Amino acid sequence: MKKKYFFTAFIFVVVSAFCLLCGRIGLEQLYSYYISSDETFGVIFWDLRLPRLIAAALIGASLSISGVVFQAMFQNPLVSPNILGVASGAGFGAVLCILFSFGAFGISLGAFVGGVVAVSLAYLLGHFTNKTQS
Repeated sequence: MKKKYFFTAFIFVVVSAFCLLCGRIGLEQLYSYYISSDETFGVIFWDLRLPRLIAAALIGASLSISGVVFQAMFQNPLVSPNILGVASGAGFGAVLCILFSFGAFGISLGAFVGGVVAVSLAYLLGHFTNKTQS
């Protein structure tokens, strides 16, 4: 089992290194950056590529955690946000915030609240209507 986690971590490191060094800026620019302190590479690497990679990793991790939580909460390995209404609830919350002219943070918060309300309603509806007859 530990080999599986090691392989996953290895693949993550390899793909991350590829994402950071692909394009016009590669290994030779990395070497010249540390030798001559070229500021162009520093701006591209530290201000653009690395934050984007960190954001992608955090978003992927949060999506996988939410998938595991959904599967555990509903005890269904095929559950998805579209089936539960999370996407529709989040869209509805975002549209309401757009209509009331909230900023970007307000729209994100409204989408989050709409998604949570949709999942809560789906869970409560399933909990109270799933009564077995003896």
